[in-house]
Parts: sequence; C-alpha cells; structure tokens
Amino acid sequence: YTNTPGTGGSGGGGGGGNYPPTTAGSPGTTNFGGGGGGGSAGNGSGVVILKYPDTRTITLGAGVTGTTPAASGGFKVTTITAAGAGNTVSWA
Repeated sequence: YTNTPGTGGSGGGGGGGNYPPTTAGSPGTTNFGGGGGGGSAGNGSGVVILKYPDTRTITLGAGVTGTTPAASGGFKVTTITAAGAGNTVSWA
C-alpha cells in the first residue's frame, strides 16, 4: 500500500477595501482563514492570527492589542484584535 499525499487547498479569501471613506471594508470568507478587508479611512475591522515557532518571541508595538496563550505543540499563536496606522509587530 502506498499513501500518496493530496494537493493542499487554497487559503481563505480576504475581504476588500471600499470607497467612499465612510464605508467599512468587506469581511473575509467565513471559516476559511480570510482576514477582514481594510476600509478607507480606517473603517475596516477584523482579526489577525499569527502562528509561529515557540522558539521566537513576538513584540507588539504601542497601539497593537493582542493575546498569546501558552505555547503548544512547538508553536505559539498570537491573536491581534486592534492596531492603528503605523503600528508594528516584530519577532526575536
């Protein structure tokens, strides 16, 4: 018996930004890993989920709100729920 791996699926669709400036961005595809689209003039919303090796340490810049539970299975997962223009995220 030979086990042949299948082809990986595509990532979820991200939402799109909208115009005019008072219109929020459209959401990503539900349950498929798509992020929310950026709106014009900062009216979009969404969540960013980052998975990375537990040997790395994430630093969320001023104005970035997120949580990082304890590592599991060799990885950490950080969920970012808010950030402003020019905010940064970095790893060491």
